[in-house]
Amino acid sequence: MGSEEFENRLRERRNAAGLTQVELGRRAGITRQSLIHLESGKFVASTTVALRLARALGCAVEDLFSLPEPKAARLRADLAQPFSPGSPSGRSRTLLGFIEGRWVAHRLQGEEALTVVADGVVAAPDGPRPKIVDVEALRAESEMRENLIVAGCDPALTLIAAWLAEGSPPLRVRVLHAPSRQALAALGDGLTHVSGAHLLDEASGDYNVPFVRRACLRRGAIVLNLARWEEGFVVRAGNPLSIQAADDLARRKIRLVSRERGSGAQSLLERVLRKAGVPTNATRPIAQIARGHLGVAQAVASGAADVGVAIRSAAAAYDLDFVPLTEERSDLVVGAELRDDPRIGRLVDALRGAALRREIASLRGYQMDDSGQVVAEVGGA
Repeated sequence: MGSEEFENRLRERRNAAGLTQVELGRRAGITRQSLIHLESGKFVASTTVALRLARALGCAVEDLFSLPEPKAARLRADLAQPFSPGSPSGRSRTLLGFIEGRWVAHRLQGEEALTVVADGVVAAPDGPRPKIVDVEALRAESEMRENLIVAGCDPALTLIAAWLAEGSPPLRVRVLHAPSRQALAALGDGLTHVSGAHLLDEASGDYNVPFVRRACLRRGAIVLNLARWEEGFVVRAGNPLSIQAADDLARRKIRLVSRERGSGAQSLLERVLRKAGVPTNATRPIAQIARGHLGVAQAVASGAADVGVAIRSAAAAYDLDFVPLTEERSDLVVGAELRDDPRIGRLVDALRGAALRREIASLRGYQMDDSGQVVAEVGGA
């Protein structure tokens, strides 16, 4: 090992201690000539000599000899969420996934920009919006290659990620919030490894599979059941406005919180309004669009809205009342090329295991009887 491969602060520490080379050599049991060679980097100290020198100088071995901090790797990555025109200049924190043979960078935005541990940093462009960027990695490339990027809106995804992170060896599941349609589109475009969905195809009466076929024609996919859950109206405790059906939302005093377009919850809301003959413009939506099921419950709990559509567990989390509308199937959709990937194998094993099933079933409104079972396989082009 040459001196350029490690940092040598032996001379600096000796001078700071006010010792000559002869004095330090005597205390450490080595000759002055050996000390000269060690300080110049011509020799590398053995473990025994390094420990003696550290003891003589009253410091740790790492204070004398250490490996240099690794330079941050720079990776070329597809940018999943491009910067919009007029975005403030600066650096965005990202999650990184190695998907279909190339790196994909997901910018952390909103709450996640401050709360999620990032894999890299990308600078906002000065010119046109780029699709491929240089990302300054914050961790080892080999570690990030093991990331499993999952997009969806099911609150149970964070529990699954935490469960797998505690396994041996730990599996880093990186969860990104996305409504069902957007999550499937990202999977079809090769931007995620796994995406979640709970979308009813009214023509066939089937959940998710028809949407997967359209979104993943090129890539192909495997549909796995995550759970069945109840979805309905989330209302204040005691349901003081007596909201029981879609007709009640037409009362002008009822303030409605909507979900993002493309979400299963928003699709359900539009469907029940249509079946009840209630035009959308007869409702009173608030300006705020809820981000996820918990966002709906939070809006109702804070008093910003009177009602919204979400899953039962979201209402229970905020001690709110719940008016069931339907039972839905929530699935996880995996890129077909990951069929034999050990990370997916561990995910499936966890979903089929009794312990994780009990954990998720403890959330109100979840049924886990078919969790981890293959629902359908969609062939790629």
